[in-house]
Amino acid sequence: MKKEELYNKYRKFMDSTSSHLSMFDNVDRKIVRCLLENPRTTLRDIAKSVGVTRTTVRNRLKKLFDNKCITTKVLFNVEKCNFRFAFLGLSFSRFRDFNRCLQIAMYCPRVVILVKNVNKYHILMVLIAESDEELCHIINEFQFLSGVKETRVETITAINLLKPIFIESVPFIFLNPEEIRSICDNCPMNLYSDERSYKG
Repeated sequence: MKKEELYNKYRKFMDSTSSHLSMFDNVDRKIVRCLLENPRTTLRDIAKSVGVTRTTVRNRLKKLFDNKCITTKVLFNVEKCNFRFAFLGLSFSRFRDFNRCLQIAMYCPRVVILVKNVNKYHILMVLIAESDEELCHIINEFQFLSGVKETRVETITAINLLKPIFIESVPFIFLNPEEIRSICDNCPMNLYSDERSYKG
């Protein structure tokens, strides 16, 4: 590829990127930077650091939240919470089965990363659980779905997980029994339970 073509592609990419970032001016960037360094910092401290009034900071943050440019979430430390992880790759014989599994994975709160169509695997996912038993259970639920022709499973220990250190997925241990029951009862997997090749 010629240098001119590469340059044009680069410019096109930068133009598309800058259009998304244009909603952040210098004041917005400084405010967000303060929050990144310390999410619990006060409006007063942010205003002092940025050189604007507290009202300006409050209005800027409200606009960023309203436009869904930023949000707030509780994150969990992977190592300290002693979570169990597994990498699961699935390939399917039929598109219908692939689509069903995708619906289930999109719904399941134990799927923290989900990617489709990577090499020979139609679906790649990273699963999270609070125990080895629960992790094995959810792996079996997926790999014995109807239409799965090939699987790959790799367990991931927290000590080997370099990034991310914090995750936003809500572990079941923080949910009450009614919430867990509601999630499981409404799982799309129940719609296809009769077609599974294995019932655990």
